[in-house]
Order: sequence, then structure tokens, then C-alpha cells
Amino acid sequence: MPTENVTLSNTDTLKALATEFKTADPIRKVEIQKEIINIIAIELKPEATEMVESFENGMETTQGNYGKYMQVLSDMKGIYFPAMVKAMRDAGAGQGLDSAIKIIKG
Repeated sequence: MPTENVTLSNTDTLKALATEFKTADPIRKVEIQKEIINIIAIELKPEATEMVESFENGMETTQGNYGKYMQVLSDMKGIYFPAMVKAMRDAGAGQGLDSAIKIIKG
């Protein structure tokens, strides 16, 4: 069930994907996770755009402002972490985001 062809609201789409996930084969589960991440990233876009603009256009406090990105991302758990990363990348996040991810993920 590709999300780009679904006319349901994002909430309904997420519910449908969660239901499908329960019985999906391993390959489809990976596809479903990607779809869910994309939907959540769309929902997080306004906040991510505001943060990225603030981080990228403000005074640089650390190399690429990675500390600011780390502060936001360290609170993200589960599927919200990759969704916020995607939303921030889509909003134009730079090197600071990449540095923060490397530090958080080890």
C-alpha cells in the first residue's frame, strides 16, 4: 500500500501501515518503516524547518552547530529519530546534523 496513492489522512495511513506491519514479511516491514518515517517527517517539517533556519542562520556555537542538533535529536526515540533527521535534511540542515548523528550513534 504505497502512501503516495493513498487518499486517507496521515493518521489513517499510519494506522493502516501499523496494522499491515503486524503480518508483513521482513522485506515489506522495511518498506513500511520507510513509509512511516516519511509520513512522520512530513508532519515534523514545520518544526524542523524552523529549527534548521535558526541553527544555520544563527551564531555558530560549535562546528556546524552540531551541539544544537544533538540537543534536539537526543530526545528523539525510536522511529522519531530517523524521521526528524529526514525532516531536518529536507529543511537544509548542514554538516552540524551529520556531526551530531555520528556522535549520537557512536
